Amino acid sequence: MPPPTQELLDARIAIRETIAENRIMTDEASQRIAHWHQQIKVWQDTDSLSDAFADGRLTFRQMSHPEKKYNYAKENPTKDPTREKILGIINNDSHQKEVTNTAVKNDDDVWVLGGAKRGRILLDAGGAGIVRRMNPQNFLRTAEAPQSSKFRLGLHALSASLLDPAGYVLKRYEESVLIVLMPLPFPEDVRLFYQLRELSKTGGCASFQNAVVVMASEFTRPQFASSLDMGAQYVVVKSERTGKDSVKYVRGTKNKDVDGQTPTECRNHARNNYKAILGNQTANEITIAYRRCGNLARFPVFAVSTPKVTDYTEVSITLPGPPRVQRYGTPPPVGNPNYAPTGFIISGNDFSKRPG
Repeated sequence: MPPPTQELLDARIAIRETIAENRIMTDEASQRIAHWHQQIKVWQDTDSLSDAFADGRLTFRQMSHPEKKYNYAKENPTKDPTREKILGIINNDSHQKEVTNTAVKNDDDVWVLGGAKRGRILLDAGGAGIVRRMNPQNFLRTAEAPQSSKFRLGLHALSASLLDPAGYVLKRYEESVLIVLMPLPFPEDVRLFYQLRELSKTGGCASFQNAVVVMASEFTRPQFASSLDMGAQYVVVKSERTGKDSVKYVRGTKNKDVDGQTPTECRNHARNNYKAILGNQTANEITIAYRRCGNLARFPVFAVSTPKVTDYTEVSITLPGPPRVQRYGTPPPVGNPNYAPTGFIISGNDFSKRPG
């Protein structure tokens, strides 16, 4: 595992000082945040799947639900049924997720299930949706536009498993599925981020608040973490900032009576030390705000999981480019997000990569 660089360690010290002294009314605070975030990204560019796995930081998400509205003739000229399904999983951008609850805040200021409410929300839960979550522009907001594009595009948090290097448990499928592998930042950096975000809600100068918003648009982090299946649920609430509908992903009722699994404890696990959910060799659950990782965008890594095969076939997902500018008429169709094998195999034992 690559250790934190001295530059990252020094940047953390500066952030801790900013928090301890509550120095949020100075431009220096925003500069420290930007420098610290840059050092995190520099370190992330040296990370690897196998190092993240050995360190208990690698998350694993399986996607099995295809979108059926697309015509994949161009992307699947051989009519391969497995490829057809993977294309459907990648393009699952118009899923209307059933919502059955609103949410309220408990005494610890944590969103929990509230009253019943019927409705649907847009949820882009496919492979292309993960790629779209890597675009910071989809999460930025300003005083003039206080609501980002997240709700409009359905780019909400998603569930995954945190892989335990001592032994992990995953659901097994009888058909090919798409998986996404995403390393998490160090728990210490996650902890500092949440402390800064809480401070930004209480005040601070405009540059400080903007620095936190910018970092949030580019910082993958866990939101809830449990050593058991939480049965996490999407709920609709009114945004305190904009007054418009907003989506929260909250702890569900599954395993809610088990010690250490309350909504507050699951939030605290994620914010303070998400690795605390490891060690039971059970099917854990961690909800993640997927965001850009590093400067080189080496993560997340996508792969196809085939039944009864331990290893995974790495693939790259590409989004179609913008329409060509034409003098007359409407632009031609730009096609669907597509994928192709990278030529690498990912080990299901230690998540190292090899040509294959």
